[in-house]
Amino acid sequence: PSFMTSKPDLQKDYFDNVCLKRYIANGTPILGLCRGHQAIAVAFAGKLIQHMVHEKNKDEDPFKCVHKIALDVQNFPILRSFSDIDTIPVNSRHHQAVRENSLPNDLAVVARHPQTQHVEMIAHMALPIVGMQFHPEDIYEDVTCEFVNKIVFHLINNRKSILQE
Repeated sequence: PSFMTSKPDLQKDYFDNVCLKRYIANGTPILGLCRGHQAIAVAFAGKLIQHMVHEKNKDEDPFKCVHKIALDVQNFPILRSFSDIDTIPVNSRHHQAVRENSLPNDLAVVARHPQTQHVEMIAHMALPIVGMQFHPEDIYEDVTCEFVNKIVFHLINNRKSILQE
C-alpha cells in the first residue's frame, strides 16, 4: 500500500487470495483484466509497481487512454494463429503494473506498453491463464474485439495455455 493506493476491497482481496488460487489449482480457464491481470501475476509470486504517474487514472474517459501494443506472436506457438494481428489498440487507466523482472518462468510476457515497456499482457506457459492490463470491454476497435474473442474462445474450448500448440 502507498499514498496513491485506494482502500482495500475485502471481497476482491478474498477472491484474489483464495478463490483465484483454487481456480488455478483446478485448471479453470482464467482471463484476468486490469486488477485480474495483476492478481494473476501476484498469485504466481510476481510483484507490482505500486504507482505509475504516466498512466491515466480510472476516473478519466477510457477513450482518451488508448495506445497500441505490439503482440509477441512469433515466440508463442498458438499466437501464430493471430498472425494477421500484430498490434491492437488498448486503453490503460491503471496506476499499478506487473513488475516484469519478478515474473516466474511459467508466466510469459505477450505484450508491452510501447513507450514504457510495462507489461500489458501475460500468459501461462502450461495453464489456460491470460492476463490483460487493459480494458477490452471499453475498446470498440474490430481488431481488439477479434483478438480478445479469439483468446476467450481458445481458453474455453481448449482448456490449455494460448502458448501451447
